[in-house]
Amino acid sequence: MRVELYINGKLTDLSEDIKITVDKVVSEFKDPLKKTGSYTLPITLPYTNNNKGIFFHEDDKQILGKFKRTYTALLVVDDNLIIDGEFLHIKNSAKGFEGAVGNSRIRSPKIGDLIGDRSLRDIRSFEPFDFSGNDTVVDYISRELEFRPSGNPSTKRSELCFAPVLDSFRSTRLPKYISYEDIGISHFCGTILEKIIQDAGYSLIGNVLNNATYRKLIMLYSDKSKQAWNYGKLAPGRAELQNSGILSAIYLPTEATTIDRQGDVVSVLRYPWQTFDGDLCGSIGGDGVYTCKYTGDYQLTVKTDFIYQQGNATPATAYFNSFRCITDDEFIPENMIPGMSGFSTINLTYLDTGTLAVWTGLNVSHTFTVHMEAGKQYEVQSYVSAPKSTSNGGTKLFYSSTSGGFRIVSCNGPLLVNPALFLPDMKQAEFLNALFKIFNLYYQINDDLKTINLFTRDEFFSRNLGSVVDLSNQISLADMEETPLTSKEVAETYYSYKKDESDYLLNRTDYNTLVNGEQEDGSYVLPFAPLAFVQTKYQVQDGSGGVFEGYDFLPAILPDTESEDLSVLTSEDSFTAAGSWEPRLCLYHGSKSFDPNLYTLPPSLLYYNLFYLNLSNGVTLVRPKLGFFNYVNQPVYKVVENVQRRSFSVELASAPTIYQLNDQNFLRSTKTVDSLDNSSLAINTNGSINPKGMFFNLYANDLLIANLSNYLEGVGRMNPVLFNQLTGRQVLRIDSDLFLLESIKAYELGGDRARYKIYKLIAGAVDNQIGNGNDDGTPATFTSTQTYTASCGTGFSGSPVTETFTADSNISQSDADAKALAGAQQSAEDGLFCLRTYTSTQTYTASCPDGYDGNPVTKTVTFVSTVSQDDADSFALASAQVEALAELVCTYVGGGGDDPGGSHSFARTAGPMDEEDDWDMPSDDFDGDFTP
Repeated sequence: MRVELYINGKLTDLSEDIKITVDKVVSEFKDPLKKTGSYTLPITLPYTNNNKGIFFHEDDKQILGKFKRTYTALLVVDDNLIIDGEFLHIKNSAKGFEGAVGNSRIRSPKIGDLIGDRSLRDIRSFEPFDFSGNDTVVDYISRELEFRPSGNPSTKRSELCFAPVLDSFRSTRLPKYISYEDIGISHFCGTILEKIIQDAGYSLIGNVLNNATYRKLIMLYSDKSKQAWNYGKLAPGRAELQNSGILSAIYLPTEATTIDRQGDVVSVLRYPWQTFDGDLCGSIGGDGVYTCKYTGDYQLTVKTDFIYQQGNATPATAYFNSFRCITDDEFIPENMIPGMSGFSTINLTYLDTGTLAVWTGLNVSHTFTVHMEAGKQYEVQSYVSAPKSTSNGGTKLFYSSTSGGFRIVSCNGPLLVNPALFLPDMKQAEFLNALFKIFNLYYQINDDLKTINLFTRDEFFSRNLGSVVDLSNQISLADMEETPLTSKEVAETYYSYKKDESDYLLNRTDYNTLVNGEQEDGSYVLPFAPLAFVQTKYQVQDGSGGVFEGYDFLPAILPDTESEDLSVLTSEDSFTAAGSWEPRLCLYHGSKSFDPNLYTLPPSLLYYNLFYLNLSNGVTLVRPKLGFFNYVNQPVYKVVENVQRRSFSVELASAPTIYQLNDQNFLRSTKTVDSLDNSSLAINTNGSINPKGMFFNLYANDLLIANLSNYLEGVGRMNPVLFNQLTGRQVLRIDSDLFLLESIKAYELGGDRARYKIYKLIAGAVDNQIGNGNDDGTPATFTSTQTYTASCGTGFSGSPVTETFTADSNISQSDADAKALAGAQQSAEDGLFCLRTYTSTQTYTASCPDGYDGNPVTKTVTFVSTVSQDDADSFALASAQVEALAELVCTYVGGGGDDPGGSHSFARTAGPMDEEDDWDMPSDDFDGDFTP
């Protein structure tokens, strides 16, 4: 057997007695970070002239800087390439250059090698976008998961979303105005993964990318660092004084303080600006204090105006205006304020460093540039000096004759938002590994096409079970040792969500237990915490005055507290700061789940399910629906008050939700529950608690192997061709049993023996997937095209939507059919728009009045209304009355006044019928002359 080693493309000299032993670890395909591949045990290359030249004569003890070179290596046996990698030069021994040959991370990369040690915030392929404050939030919340960008007819998936959560006990009881800073940018996990791989120079492919759960999975905004908004775009804004003149006892501006000096009294005025537009929301209050959000240079335009009145007189005064940082000193120190005569020539040089600009002039705009620092507070102040001789004659009044103004004209901050800067401080490898765990993903790299193909476990084996490798002639089971899987190996099959001790619901309830269920010791802990929910009660009124009640649940991250006092429920100071929590996973279902009629209800009737964006006029939006468990089985917590003991507790709610009841008074259509209820991110394998958990569905086969299988280890026959063939992606057959390969050890090149480590496949774990495949050895592909028509349910109206979807499967035709039908159903239901309808059937019998003869006429009419049941009843009865009266023929027979003669028809005008409605005979006037 011919063994050859090429280093840097040159054939090395091998000693006659050299023994090269190779190991191979293959089970990395579901662990993207595991270091695997083939490598040799240390070997020694003799000091021949050829070898010395290959190693740049580093055998010379006078040469410095050794052992730092990279050497490419090819290890070949009888023209079979065993290792394509590198030679690691370890040391120079007495006999030669010592080192080992192993797979190269560069030439044969694993996915972990591609992404390295980078952070999520290092992602470069996110496209910066033009964020315009709350208007952008409104746009994103109003979107479907897939939308059509303006001017672009193609459908595009949302990469970002804005998902608010309740952040305090107070917010579970009372509505709260919030801005985008309270929400932050949340990311779809699939997009994050695609961007990570894109940065590495590859693209992702695979059926899982179109999986509904994968597409809806988001990571809530959870960045403890300073928010990275585009303040160059957002900071410019406008605030003004709303009122001018003397209004009752309110005088604008207000006197903040007075300084009594020897010859004069100095009054310091401040301006209670009111926000009009821009990013000043939440940064400037009624006191006129501006809290800076971004450190940078700002151009400001300020207009001040006031009138000083002392009693009935307006004495002579001197003044100057200033723009100050009040974080350290609220006012200019008294010893730095000039005398009255110096007010008109005030010089910034002689004032304190907190004073950033000074000027004179009233009702005149003054523009200047200042440097402001994030977190510090700033204020416009006017300093007014009045002589003491005129300052004691009655009450002083300061008021504005015209409105002043405070404007941030420009800021040298960024103009676009980089979404990556809103991601948590997490390694890309940690995020990727966690996502692989959740969906039980395997991967395959195609370095030629620069693609990484993702497979679920079942897909992976269905693609690689087309041909089974029969090792019955290489391995004797009778000679193999059996050993159990270690507890660590069993535990690694499981995973659990991490805790967040700052979250009351995760720290002081049983929610984590309900999410994780029973876990093996040492199971993998995801870098995410679960999202919990609190119960909220609907009470809405329809058009006819009917009141409907129902229970929903809202996402909440409540601040942890040991206190049980009722005051916690109303405290404005106890809240969870936006993004301060551990990273959270949840499913984003969008804001289209509810009956459209609810969008028009008064906020007072539906405030529990609304949040208010802090715009100048206030914008009310239906909250995006978030989920963790499937909706019917979602555990929900309620806050219970004990007024007598002035305490509260948090308990698991038992009242059925509108989803469990499929309550059509609230839900958009009867299909809503189906779309919200199809999967659960919880891990608990208890079917009654978590019947739609993905974990059990995706890991059922792995759990069988982990809990029932064992390793078999022993020596078997080996050759170079078989060594290359065994990649760990095949099922092995030995006699009548099936196995998977874990590793090959101690294969001595030139020999015919190696040590195998295999583990047994459990009956049922393969799920009848083994087949012959195509003639060329590739797995068979099944294709199906299915059509589905979605219709509005009983009590709703809307046009049916029909969609067609095509899907492939490597498992079976029935699997392809199921995937195609599910895709068609999802597309059709996403496009369905339904309105609630109210149907009424009413009957009316019209009879001739006294003095007339004729047969009664009975009519029945059915009417459909989208307003209310009362509206449907009224219109149906009115229409039946109109039709009956139109056909009624009456002949006068006497006893009712003068005889008008002939036969007559009677009618009434269509419309809602009042109880006291009288007959109307528009064709005849019985009070006047009648002409036959």
